[in-house]
Amino acid sequence: SKMAPESPASGTVPIFSMTFEIIKQPYDFQTGGPGVDPIDTFLDFISTDLSDPDGQPIPHDVEPATVRIWEQKFALPLYPTIKVLPAKIENLPECTNFDVEVWIVNVNSYYDIAGFDITLNFDPTLIEAVDITEGDFLASYASSTFVILEEIDNNVGTARFALVQIPPRTMFGAPSSGILFKVTFHVIFESTVSPPPECLLTLDPSDIALFPHPEILAPPYNGLPWSVALDHFKEPGRYIAKYKALGRAIDLYVADFPYPFNGQGPNRPSEGYPPQKMVNLRALVTYNLWPVQYKPVTFEIHDPQGRLVAVRTALTNANGIASVSYRLPWPCEQYPDVFGVWTVKATVDVYCEVVNDTLQFKLWWPLELLSVEPLKDSYEIFEHMSFKVTMKTCFVMSYNATIVLTVYDEVGQPIGHKVVTLTYGLNDIEKWCQWAEYEIIIECIEIPKWSAPGQATVYVVSLSNLPWNGGQALSPEVFATFGIAIPG
Repeated sequence: SKMAPESPASGTVPIFSMTFEIIKQPYDFQTGGPGVDPIDTFLDFISTDLSDPDGQPIPHDVEPATVRIWEQKFALPLYPTIKVLPAKIENLPECTNFDVEVWIVNVNSYYDIAGFDITLNFDPTLIEAVDITEGDFLASYASSTFVILEEIDNNVGTARFALVQIPPRTMFGAPSSGILFKVTFHVIFESTVSPPPECLLTLDPSDIALFPHPEILAPPYNGLPWSVALDHFKEPGRYIAKYKALGRAIDLYVADFPYPFNGQGPNRPSEGYPPQKMVNLRALVTYNLWPVQYKPVTFEIHDPQGRLVAVRTALTNANGIASVSYRLPWPCEQYPDVFGVWTVKATVDVYCEVVNDTLQFKLWWPLELLSVEPLKDSYEIFEHMSFKVTMKTCFVMSYNATIVLTVYDEVGQPIGHKVVTLTYGLNDIEKWCQWAEYEIIIECIEIPKWSAPGQATVYVVSLSNLPWNGGQALSPEVFATFGIAIPG
């Protein structure tokens, strides 16, 4: 109301204003689609009273307002991807068995996967399937699983596998990634023509089913009481037949790792080595694929600075293989000089023509710790400490590691520790000399009552296993400081 000496209001004037918040905006799947069936809500007056300066009521009309609420777009989580790993397989000799894994990755917990039916396609003139094995994906959150179909057709070139979960499950929603199934193949062909033939390992057809969730009205469940299909992306694999070099040939590799991580093939790299390891070199010498026996093969070894380290000669044996070994040097305080890419070149004269092959590998810490970082500058006694540990690797095989974090208080008392295991490695020879970086959070280490307040230090080590189990360090330790405060 207006009080004297204010003059009475006339014309169109605001009386009061109110601010509203939309607390339940419908999604497009609830309204029939974008721009269809908005929701109208009305702002009306329950009672209104207007009075003149004498306090007498003023007759008036009331006009309610309409608020039209349009739908918001429902954003589905990203669809998962099914992919063939390894992404590329090549240079396998005839009669070799190898495994191909069908993975599912980038699975959002919104998608409650019940089962799948997937066919892996291949060229049966190059390889044949011999076995199908269930992966760990569905089993990781199911009480049990049931194989609906397991079918291999080496005439057409298909390996089909269908699997479903049997309730009850251990949790709602699938893990973010895992192996759906594994197919074991047998190599039946080697090529004498370069480039050798190859084939894509495709996943077609492929179906992924979700558990029914009638309580979820959003896509893809749509409130239906039955299972619905889940769209997904696909990434095929690639198989390349081995090329059998005719004529004079030498293949330099190492005996320390399995194929394809051992450098077999023309000018191929091998898995890396940690410091002071023994490198066992091999050179296979052939003519028209037949071993050349008792010929001297020369091995020339250079360090990462290009300096000559050693030159050796060895005779091939009855299988055409010459062998030489050397241990990676460790020059005390100059040890950083040995880190990097080592190069080995092997040559041999075969029927008056010299042939050669080159092998490279990287010497580095297997799992190098980069830093440890307290998530807070200071913790109080009785509080739980948390730390971020960053590390990297350039090794292309897969390995297990043990990470141990230990905390000292200001007077040097160990007041807490945590042991964490993980798997590291690029698991792909095509990523040779690339880096993979890892970050983990280590938490829930309580500061005991008897800790000394002041500056504390956290130390982190990376190990192949605990020393009690015969493990060793994979890199130097890292440390950081932070504060321990009195409560309150």
